[in-house]
Amino acid sequence: MDDVSEAAPGLQIEVSSVPGGTPVLVAIAGEMDIVSSRKFTEAVFELEKEAPDRIVVDLAGLTFIDSSGINVLVQAARTIEARGGSIVLAAPSRHVRHVFEIARVADVVEVSDEPAETLRRHGPPVVVRPDPSADEQ
Repeated sequence: MDDVSEAAPGLQIEVSSVPGGTPVLVAIAGEMDIVSSRKFTEAVFELEKEAPDRIVVDLAGLTFIDSSGINVLVQAARTIEARGGSIVLAAPSRHVRHVFEIARVADVVEVSDEPAETLRRHGPPVVVRPDPSADEQ
């Protein structure tokens, strides 16, 4: 599924999936405010019909976000995680990252500085920790 929609003047949403359906890349660009954030909610609702295991939201093109935009991102993450899926917010601009820090978004949603395409192809780095019980054998 590839879909590009004009949410409102200033916000574009593009949803791209790969064969097999996951991970899905959702690229948003422009400004996400009280008016335009509704269209993002609609896009996530449509995407949820496919129930992808992993969604990467590319924020590199997002120039502005307010509390309503943060709310829809957090609500989308809760919906996706409630069914066992995962979501990562990728590559926020310096301004968007600053707003996320103030709102403590990273406390409830994974935020990565990695480019969205990297996360889409490889996923987040996996940290392997030794099993302490293996030493006891």
